[in-house]
Amino acid sequence: MENSKINELLGDITANENVGKQLLMLYGQINQEVIISTIKLTERKLILEKVPGNLITKTKIICTEMLQNILKHQTKHATHLPNFIIRLTDEGLSIVSTNVVTEADKNHISSQLDIFSRINKEDFRDFYMESFKGASITTSGNAGLGLLDIVYRSKQSVRYKMEQISSDLFSFHLDVTISHPIVLSAN
Repeated sequence: MENSKINELLGDITANENVGKQLLMLYGQINQEVIISTIKLTERKLILEKVPGNLITKTKIICTEMLQNILKHQTKHATHLPNFIIRLTDEGLSIVSTNVVTEADKNHISSQLDIFSRINKEDFRDFYMESFKGASITTSGNAGLGLLDIVYRSKQSVRYKMEQISSDLFSFHLDVTISHPIVLSAN
């Protein structure tokens, strides 16, 4: 069953007309050690591709937030495992994550992303700064600013979808683009 899921995921990726150059694909449950290793590997891959340093820094921040989001909200499911993909495209860097979330998490995440998408680009920086000023860390160590940081750093180039997979579980697919003209090397 797992091989069919991996093959389906790879098929979905390569069916996209703007596949670009695959840099990294992570499939399966994650923990903090996997996140750290993934960020280090991402940085090394981007350096090999001669991606500008400022874009590498932005990518590492966004990737960290996306992976932390998976870790925070991941719900174990027998057939839908988390995945995380980074690729270079003509538009820049594409970062995609998918994981299973509960209905409560789905509602919270969707609500936040919908709010962020309605803010005018000109006003978003002020909204971002005010949100950080007014944030407080909960007893569980969460300030709830990860999604906001992803949306801000990607200049609101975020798409998402939630697909119901059971009565109370949803597949959360987050697609972030860091726009930047990148020359894809043939290596």
